[in-house]
Amino acid sequence: MVPDGAKIAYRAGGQIYVMNADGSDSRSVTPRELVAAWPAWSPDGNKIAFAGGQQGPRNIYVMNSDGSDAHPLSRRTTGSAGGVDWSPDGKEILFDAGPGRESPWNIWVIGADGSNERQLTKTTDGKYSSRPVWSPDGKSIAFHSNRDGTATGLIGESAVENAMEIYVMDADGSRVRRLTFNTSPDSHPDWR
Repeated sequence: MVPDGAKIAYRAGGQIYVMNADGSDSRSVTPRELVAAWPAWSPDGNKIAFAGGQQGPRNIYVMNSDGSDAHPLSRRTTGSAGGVDWSPDGKEILFDAGPGRESPWNIWVIGADGSNERQLTKTTDGKYSSRPVWSPDGKSIAFHSNRDGTATGLIGESAVENAMEIYVMDADGSRVRRLTFNTSPDSHPDWR
């Protein structure tokens, strides 16, 4: 939702739509040739970041909130990206990426201008670190992962999802700390 709460972005039929908060005036804003997901408003509400692609890899894109000037920030030649979240200052965008539905998946950050893409987690051996979200002050990142568990496989399979726990790390990827230790899955954190 934009900062003033007037608009909502969402995914439908492989496209990003924007509508008024009352549900009126819903319209697709992504180029038709892209299959798009994970819309995220910039803090000022002027841009939307999302994961998108044609055939093949899915990259991180940014466009104006009216859908103009959609362009890729990341330049992946294989795999897929998703789980998009803007930093509170609007300068960087978090996302998760991996080889497709297979593991490993890791958390990455890229400048809002496409510069300085870097990997923040080092998940290996069939594990997942995904769905990153910034803390309100931009100093920390929460995410879910099965990095300490034994479940491996494909994203969406219950064994993998059941092994997920919540973690937090510093914004540079250092000081990773596990926060939950439950027998049931813990996933999709969000800051208040």
